[in-house]
Amino acid sequence: MAIDEEAGLVGKTRKKKVENDDDDVPQPTANGGYSHTKNTRAKISAANKGKTRWNKGKPRSPDVKARIAAGVRANYRKVFLKKLEDMGLTEEEYNAQNKEEKQIMMVDKRKKISETMKRKWQDPIFREKRLSSIRKSAKIQEKQIIEADHRKNISEAMKRKWQDPSYREKNLSSMRKAAESRKVEESSKKSRISTTGATTKIT
Repeated sequence: MAIDEEAGLVGKTRKKKVENDDDDVPQPTANGGYSHTKNTRAKISAANKGKTRWNKGKPRSPDVKARIAAGVRANYRKVFLKKLEDMGLTEEEYNAQNKEEKQIMMVDKRKKISETMKRKWQDPIFREKRLSSIRKSAKIQEKQIIEADHRKNISEAMKRKWQDPSYREKNLSSMRKAAESRKVEESSKKSRISTTGATTKIT
């Protein structure tokens, strides 16, 4: 390496070291304090190494959570108002402008969807597929309506029949006989089970 090149390299190294030393100087902060240097941060890190933080495993209380949330909202509000100030707008003007932009975007979106569907409907395969689906859906809906009307007609017919005293008494009599028959069958079944159990014990 030539002497001139070596001297230039040494000069650059020294300059870089000086710049780094200048950067690692406490700088004033917005709150009136000073920033930590790399050396200070390293010392703090070494001092805290292996220690357990005081709030580990401790849940925040509702009051603390509320204060944190309020502080975050206040900070967002501050940033938002600064943004409005830079834009030269009031909050009402910003909201109106934002609402108008959303409406324009929705109109553009609907227009694009409409144009896309128009292009698709020009395709014979897509058109036939959609029409077939629509016809099928219409048939299902028609069937459901017919079934609903049929059930309604049956219900109304049965209501009219039950208003006839002779029909009502005939059906009630049949229901009573069926209930009595079931009771007799259950009683006979219990008797047979009891007799069978007694015979088994004697044997």
